[in-house]
Amino acid sequence: HHDWTDLPGYGGDALFESDTPIALTAGTGYAMVFMGTEWKALIADDDLVPGGAFSGLDASAGSDDVYFELLTCDSPSGCTSPQACNYDDWAGTDDGSCNHPASGFECDGTPCAVDADGDGVCASNDADDGNPYVCMDSDGDGCDDCSGGGFDPAQDGTDSDGDGLCDSGDLCSDPAADNYADPANLPCRGTCDSAPLFESITVLAAASGRYAGDGQFAATASTASMPFVAPSAYAGATVVCTGLNGTPDAYFTYGTAPHHLEPGFYEVQVLDADGCPWVAGTTHGSTFGHAPVVERIIIRYDQCCTGCGDHDTDTDGICDSEDNCINRLAPNFADPANGSCLE
Repeated sequence: HHDWTDLPGYGGDALFESDTPIALTAGTGYAMVFMGTEWKALIADDDLVPGGAFSGLDASAGSDDVYFELLTCDSPSGCTSPQACNYDDWAGTDDGSCNHPASGFECDGTPCAVDADGDGVCASNDADDGNPYVCMDSDGDGCDDCSGGGFDPAQDGTDSDGDGLCDSGDLCSDPAADNYADPANLPCRGTCDSAPLFESITVLAAASGRYAGDGQFAATASTASMPFVAPSAYAGATVVCTGLNGTPDAYFTYGTAPHHLEPGFYEVQVLDADGCPWVAGTTHGSTFGHAPVVERIIIRYDQCCTGCGDHDTDTDGICDSEDNCINRLAPNFADPANGSCLE
């Protein structure tokens, strides 16, 4: 090395010479480091001469035992955002030093020369100047700052499942799904991801008597589709009628409506061949994670009694005009004492 006198508050220049040749490999990052009371990285680049600088403001290199080392950086850190003003194309890991221009301005502080998509980010720093929903990620939260259609880092959304895709553009953000972190970014896949879709359930006719099994209803389900899944995968297979308050259960093959039931109160679901119940909707075509739909129906029966005609809403054998409790969910709806509904 050459002699160098450092004074506090002043910079200095130093020339380093090696006794033996140093072979540098193209494409490999290097760091020249001062060793002594403190160390300082001069530069991490393939060319170590231009821009090499050391600050002597703190006089940290003032002792005679200062020396330097040339280190190989397997993954040199720097600014890894191509849209930043100080982008380091050689950096392998981001060190948080990226400096992005203010909205509407170039890196040199002048107004945008071109902003074709009008998102507030100059074309020179915009990842896609033809799309106002794509520009940059200046706050490093994994979400594009233009997710809302213009530059606004505070409103760019979140990445709730931590897969590197913002929720606004993530086709699957449910960590319970088999593919929530798949870079292919497909709709959520997993158990019951192609269940039938609830469409309607209709009571078609009352039963002809208290114990007649000729009441009629129909349940209708629809299908959906998503990549690599045919609409036929959403087909219903079984109609399940769970009887309430003593009404017997019943099961039917889907697609054979009208279905015939005894009078009573039922919860109805349509299941697919795997036993997955129908749901109300999809997320990008997938029914994964959607809550089952449970529909309740009452099959009435015809009877003739004074003052009530054919109406016995809760099918308890007591005409509505005389019945003090017609709510079949009440524990005493069929009590011969005919009192008010109990909770």
